[in-house]
Amino acid sequence: MDVPDSEANRDAFDGQGNAEGAGAFPQVRLVVHAECGAKALLDATFDGYRVGETTLAARLLGSLGPGMLVMADRQFLGWRLWRDAAATGAHLLWRASDSFTLPVLERLSDGSYRSQLKPPRKRDGPPIPARVIEYTVSTTDEHDAEHSELFCLVTTMLDPDAAPIEEIPALYHERWRGETMLDAVKTDLRGGQDVVARSQHPDGVRQEMWALFCLYQALTDLVGDRARHYRIDPDRVSFLRARNAARRSVPRIQAGSLPPTSYAAPVNAPGTNWAATPTTGQGDLGSSYRRPRRVRGRCRSCTPRGAGRAISSRSGRPTMMPSWRC
Repeated sequence: MDVPDSEANRDAFDGQGNAEGAGAFPQVRLVVHAECGAKALLDATFDGYRVGETTLAARLLGSLGPGMLVMADRQFLGWRLWRDAAATGAHLLWRASDSFTLPVLERLSDGSYRSQLKPPRKRDGPPIPARVIEYTVSTTDEHDAEHSELFCLVTTMLDPDAAPIEEIPALYHERWRGETMLDAVKTDLRGGQDVVARSQHPDGVRQEMWALFCLYQALTDLVGDRARHYRIDPDRVSFLRARNAARRSVPRIQAGSLPPTSYAAPVNAPGTNWAATPTTGQGDLGSSYRRPRRVRGRCRSCTPRGAGRAISSRSGRPTMMPSWRC
């Protein structure tokens, strides 16, 4: 995210540049740990542009734990971060880049295979066992042209019976909800890609970043309350409409006609009458439904076309790869 171009911000955060000079604005790099369903934040961190995403991700390991399935995109996969994340007790499902080496140690009956993540140096530690799932996603554009992409997912779930290969693509698809969460922070709340933070000092920039996260979390709670009340997927409630409803309630709060919270009982308290005790802005969200979200790649209603033989880019041998058509 761009921040104001002051000397203090440039020294603290740096930014993109080339041989002709520095970029127009210093930038803040952020990494978040969020739920796939409600899109609520579990943890977040940010730093200067030169701090890598894997370094930032290591700061979020405290929010991982048993009972979680943590998914991540291809830039995060590495022996050290994988080892530390798996040590929290969470299950991992991360995408691998095309250049990441994953030897085929044992081919499993469902088409996946056992592999291992090797350390950078032998003295760093032993290789870490993993299971690899490869599959293709086929889509058709508006011109009826078919496009396909190979996905390679690495997981700590080694037992194919406990984690069937048919369910893995649908699980990883849910990770894309995180992209809409980041878009909500950078666009819906900040005001657009062309809007930068106001502070000319790094401390003020950090304060504004945390304020954005707090506002996002408050609006996510509002969306979650409405979703629970109407027993629908939180993704069916428009985040933008939630923001606008909360914005419209601000003058009423300032005038003293509407308290910030209209109920005394906890959100999940038994016997809470939601119809009689709406929270701030909830009354404006009663009809804020939207159509089911557009599905990228494999949709929930897709069924396997059948296993097709293909040449694995990693093993160089024919392998059975599940393939879906949308």
